[in-house]
Amino acid sequence: MNLRHIQLEKKNTHDILSRKSREKERDLRALKKLELQMKVAEENLAHTKTIHEKVLSQVGGMPKDDGSLQKKKDDLAKEVEQTKRALATQVSQSDSFLFHVGIVLE
Repeated sequence: MNLRHIQLEKKNTHDILSRKSREKERDLRALKKLELQMKVAEENLAHTKTIHEKVLSQVGGMPKDDGSLQKKKDDLAKEVEQTKRALATQVSQSDSFLFHVGIVLE
């Protein structure tokens, strides 16, 4: 019976070893897959950082608005309004002039 017990224990140990070996191989495959995914993610991150740096350098080269553009816009809007008023005044004066000329000619 002792020999039989030893043989069963040997078989159980062998089965456990086989199972552990399969688990180890499966874990190694999963690890390699994750390492590859991490490598791709790191490359994507490096690419994104490069693009970010390029955009920052382009933004740095652009003129900054210190409020002067808004002031210029406001000044131009005032100038347009003044020009509209002046044109309306000229039109009304020419209309009244033409009206008076028409009366005198009749």
